[in-house]
Amino acid sequence: MESLSTEEKKASHEIIRRQLDACLEITKHQPLSAWAPLILRQLRAARRHENAIVARFVDDNLPAVLDGMRLSRNDTSLDGDAEHVHAAIEEIANAFSQQIAQEAVEVRHVPLVDIAKRNPDRFAVDEGALAGEDPHVFARVDSSHPWCRLPVPKRETVMGKGGVSRIILKIHAGAAFPLLKAELPPNDFDLIACGDRVDGRAEAKRMGIDPDGVEWVSDFSNMESMLSTRDVDVNQAFVTNRALVCSEKGFVAAQTGRIKIQSAGRDLYGNESFYFDGMRLVKNRGMYRLVKFLAEGKASSFLITPLNMQVKFGIYWLITSRKNSRKPGLRGRYLNRLHAVARKLNQVLPGEETIYDSLDRVHGEYPFFTIDDPPLDDDGVARWLSRKLFRLADRSFRMQLQIANDWDFVRHEGDDQPVLVHIDDYVENPPHDVWASEEWGRFVLRCKERNRIHRETTGHD
Repeated sequence: MESLSTEEKKASHEIIRRQLDACLEITKHQPLSAWAPLILRQLRAARRHENAIVARFVDDNLPAVLDGMRLSRNDTSLDGDAEHVHAAIEEIANAFSQQIAQEAVEVRHVPLVDIAKRNPDRFAVDEGALAGEDPHVFARVDSSHPWCRLPVPKRETVMGKGGVSRIILKIHAGAAFPLLKAELPPNDFDLIACGDRVDGRAEAKRMGIDPDGVEWVSDFSNMESMLSTRDVDVNQAFVTNRALVCSEKGFVAAQTGRIKIQSAGRDLYGNESFYFDGMRLVKNRGMYRLVKFLAEGKASSFLITPLNMQVKFGIYWLITSRKNSRKPGLRGRYLNRLHAVARKLNQVLPGEETIYDSLDRVHGEYPFFTIDDPPLDDDGVARWLSRKLFRLADRSFRMQLQIANDWDFVRHEGDDQPVLVHIDDYVENPPHDVWASEEWGRFVLRCKERNRIHRETTGHD
């Protein structure tokens, strides 16, 4: 591989891209039950490609594809085409596993009853309830606020992650009032599970969580590795019906409000950073996570270099805004705060006075993006995962050939020195928040018109 010229590597990569695009077209337009035979036909043809590099890459990975499909097909705990596809994709993704250096993680196990004893005004547990059929705890910002009921898993093969774990972590860390208030009541209940999928899915349904949103791992034996693959340090926390499991970094982030993207990632779901000139920079997806936390008040600051600010927020303007639009009571405030954070990151162009000036410009660059997409159904989740898998295969091929990304950064003296991003100086403007919330509907109509023109012009969705 080392003897290949840059042109030969890029030519081979282009062939792989076309092969993966052909598979993507199958998953976009064919029923799930037809995917396996059609994709295998495509891959077997690629296995005989005249480009030896492409043929070898496909030949090396085809057995794993077949094994993933076979294991999924023979798993009697799975119900329906979507579950089988979901399981097969996760099995196949292991074949493209990339060993990403993980930062050291110091793990804490803190009994829930201990957190309640130390924080009686913020956290309460009933040991009988924790041991019962519907285990739960209670959390609140302080004694002047009502209690919120938080479900926790019952089975040992399931742990809570995301919002509920972060709330308990912040209470344990003694987070400031605004950082905890921004979390309550929680918007999401997420799970990570291992073992029998029937048990994991049953636990998700008991807790009112979409089973397709459960993250599956082989086991819980390596908690350091599991915590290190969280996207942001403040998310390095899991909860059982007995304890909070968190990292030292997560504890500090929850306590201070200063957050940081983590270097490790999950193969199928990618990672949030990349390297340039020996420096780790945050991708636009990682930037989206930092910006979202800050705009929603769940974090108070983060560090980023001026060089990193040259990474364009791009389509994540639209993804972030769409997520915030689903919270009507807070929509306008979140959108205006998003614009304030983006301005600090040099993502707002001259003349863009409001959030919609920026959003209309970006949607003009991505006119295919459907701003009012409904939540995905089972088939939609399968198609979304298939896109993730094809991107993972593409990344694996590029890493194997050591094909570098083409970044057009302009270097300046001192651009590698981190600066602190915050919006402590942001002045709340409730009337402007009301306007931003009401303008959302008109923005959606403008997006639909751009969608229509795009379809008519290109013939593509």
